[in-house]
Amino acid sequence: MPKINVELDWETVDNIVRTQVTDARDGLIELREQRKKKNSKGGIFDTDRKKDLILMDAHIEAFDMVIKYFGGNIND
Repeated sequence: MPKINVELDWETVDNIVRTQVTDARDGLIELREQRKKKNSKGGIFDTDRKKDLILMDAHIEAFDMVIKYFGGNIND
């Protein structure tokens, strides 16, 4: 398969990154809601539910910082 190079301006790249990070953040928020249930099993970052929720919160906050850095608004 041949490779294709596409030139993108920085605004477009920022939009792509912001969209991807926002989607990842939103998915983690949904998983966090499921994990908050006392009978939830498994885990994303840890099998201990309390630790897992703490780590999820930390990752969501980190996503928020990245989204803001790329010009996004986390309240949308």
